[in-house]
Amino acid sequence: MTYEQIMYEKLLAHQNCTVQIDVNFEHLPNPGEWATTEYEINAIEIANYHDGANVAIECTKCNEVIIDFDKQTELVKENVQ
Repeated sequence: MTYEQIMYEKLLAHQNCTVQIDVNFEHLPNPGEWATTEYEINAIEIANYHDGANVAIECTKCNEVIIDFDKQTELVKENVQ
């Protein structure tokens, strides 16, 4: 199995992962019936750690790192020169 196939399968395994969030509209002048509303959003997120030294695609529902990358300082130095 190729790397691309493995990553495809890992991402596909989390396609239905969702989390619920509460959005508060009380700060609006006339919030009415929409004062607090619950939404369901995708649980996949991109996280940036240590000022970009590491970037990860994570599932916040499963608390699983799907894939992560470390910044390649050697490659960055070569591209700058």
